[in-house]
Amino acid sequence: MDSYRAELYGIFSIMVTLQHLTTTYDIKEGNLLVACDNKAALNNAFMYNDRASLNQGSFDILWAIQNIRKSINIKIQHQHVKGHQDKTGKPLTKLETLNCIMDRKAGLMREFIETSTTYKYSKLHQYMNWNCTIANQNITANLEKQIQHHIYESQIHQYLIKNKKYDKRAMDFIDWVGIEQASKTMTNSEQIWLTKFVTSFYASAKKMKERKVWKTSLCPICNMSVEDTNHLITCKDERATNQYKKSTTKFFQHLQKVHTHPDIIAIFQQTLQSNSPSSFTNAIPIYTNETLIREAAKEQDIIKWENIFKGHISKKWAEAQLQHYLKMYSNPPSVHHWAKNVILQLYQISKDMWHHRNEIVHECIEEKLNQKESDQLREKIVIEYEKGSRGVLLIHKHMFSEKLADLLEKAVIEKKYWLMQIEASRACVKKLSSPDHDMQGILKRFATVPD
Repeated sequence: MDSYRAELYGIFSIMVTLQHLTTTYDIKEGNLLVACDNKAALNNAFMYNDRASLNQGSFDILWAIQNIRKSINIKIQHQHVKGHQDKTGKPLTKLETLNCIMDRKAGLMREFIETSTTYKYSKLHQYMNWNCTIANQNITANLEKQIQHHIYESQIHQYLIKNKKYDKRAMDFIDWVGIEQASKTMTNSEQIWLTKFVTSFYASAKKMKERKVWKTSLCPICNMSVEDTNHLITCKDERATNQYKKSTTKFFQHLQKVHTHPDIIAIFQQTLQSNSPSSFTNAIPIYTNETLIREAAKEQDIIKWENIFKGHISKKWAEAQLQHYLKMYSNPPSVHHWAKNVILQLYQISKDMWHHRNEIVHECIEEKLNQKESDQLREKIVIEYEKGSRGVLLIHKHMFSEKLADLLEKAVIEKKYWLMQIEASRACVKKLSSPDHDMQGILKRFATVPD
């Protein structure tokens, strides 16, 4: 329980006591001063008459406080008092003295709760309103987001276990909070690319052959192995391995820059220096005696080496990093920030490999495309462009904001992508306007549009 919620429950306890006194002794009027060293709790409890929103923190306790406020005729005033004034050495006011006494009593109560095996948190406030529980946890903030998160999280876990052959244990090990924080800093296009990469729905050779766009699923760089998500990272072509070394070098430099635990750096350097799967457990320095480091390495092996490039890292890395920060700083940096940026850097390795691969592929396509095919492609683009954005889906109208001359100067694959997107969009609008449109056919058409 955070300090804000703890202070709110203290205010709620005062209100419950007040309600009991006014009911028992038939008190019709009066005044009460409530003092607290948490401004947010104090203001949210007494300054607003509107019901707290479902997105507000500890909305359940705020509802209970508001219910009691409406049921009594006592005039309640509130006042903020600075906390921990007993450490200043100056004379204390009456409210400061009472606040310090309450803080000491609260500290003793916290020690009792943390060591007790029988204590149960009060649910008194829940009987005054409805409450929502997910997986035996009461939801007290961001209700809609929490419900969505629970539903989608379950679906993602099942997808990874069934379709991507993840170990079930990995679902509890992966730092989902860090992944969520990382996604918030990404643009829409970056998020779309990442989703396609993680689900293997991006335009790898394997996927392009499935879509019947390419005749082979072999890697267009090495021409030795089927190109899927894993092969994008592990391709043994010299050009690919050189790019991998460049990208991982930047990753290692980032770890150094943010003062990452030396053992974590050593493990990552040992396992990621080559683009071949390697054991994190075997890379643990023999001199380390830190349990969290060993647990993190074991969990990462269960998550699997290749999945680290999807940002799927063990939560234990962040826990070990926190202990390292606590030894270095009296006010340590945010370990969530550290984990988020590590994940973003791992995403960057995957993106670098993809962009490097595309540069090679596009060069080959440009060389193979004869003049007749080039002229035909150019003519089709000009025709579609001159039709304008009318008759395409709203999400594709922005594709006409670019000048035609600039569009025609793009790489062949980009021009083909633009043309197929617009053609599919017009077909979709046409079918949607038909009373007997085939939605399944529309979705299938869009699913086969190459990246």
